[in-house]
Amino acid sequence: MLDELDMKLLEDLSRDSRLSYAELGRKYNLSRVCIRERINNLVEQGVIERFTIVVNPEKLGKKLAVFFDIEVKPHALYKMAEELAAEEPVTNIYLMTGSQTLYANALLESHEELERFIKEKLYSKSDILRVNTNIMLKKFKINNISFCP
Repeated sequence: MLDELDMKLLEDLSRDSRLSYAELGRKYNLSRVCIRERINNLVEQGVIERFTIVVNPEKLGKKLAVFFDIEVKPHALYKMAEELAAEEPVTNIYLMTGSQTLYANALLESHEELERFIKEKLYSKSDILRVNTNIMLKKFKINNISFCP
């Protein structure tokens, strides 16, 4: 069970995973050893799965954030998920409730690349029944703590 300090540490680390044990210790009036043990326990319990960074895709030339609802034939659901997950522009893929639906995110450089991706990687697969495509216009909020596996 997580206590209030654990939750505060998760918030701090989700904003900046480079915070040192000493910095966190000063903030909470605890020793860096105590903070290190707390964080190590969160890792051992599987609460913290990894420490990572958030990259601005536009700085890498990825101007389009695209969201796909993909309806797949039931027998091919997991096969399609694996195939799409292996595609470079796909950043996330989820199995959703409803009719055999995969939900995927992709980061692409241009509308032309989006058109090629849809044509060559989605419409070309006979096990995909329907694709609904949405392009993100603006990001209002990102939750730093991700509860997605």
